[in-house]
Amino acid sequence: MTTIVWDGKTLCADSLLSDTGGMRCGEIPKIVHSRYRKKPALIGVTGSYSAAFRAVLWLEGKVKEKPEFTEDFELLIVQADMTSFVGRDLSPYPAPTPCELGSGAPKALDALTLGLNAREAVELAIKLDCMSGGTIVEKTLED
Repeated sequence: MTTIVWDGKTLCADSLLSDTGGMRCGEIPKIVHSRYRKKPALIGVTGSYSAAFRAVLWLEGKVKEKPEFTEDFELLIVQADMTSFVGRDLSPYPAPTPCELGSGAPKALDALTLGLNAREAVELAIKLDCMSGGTIVEKTLED
């Protein structure tokens, strides 16, 4: 799976790609710069990578027909004025700040509770969650 963390300033994610059996397959970017509702956004993706990016394309208006999904995924959309989660039904719902997603989320939440930042939370999750790993990607809305 993955670990994605938003601390109110920075969105961080691991980059481990694994198959459905848990085999480590390489690294991929899990944060994309986007436009959502005509405003700049950062979108963190977790779960099925291909399904998540089909959802991103639809949310950006690049795909007209609303896709249907059988695969699980979740998006974290960060904008200057709001933070939202989006799942398979493609309906956004408010996300708190700070927040975290993925298999490493419980460990990342522990780190945030102790006052660590997003990068440090992902670092801790990588150490403690076997489904998180690889290079840490760090983005802000200003990037």
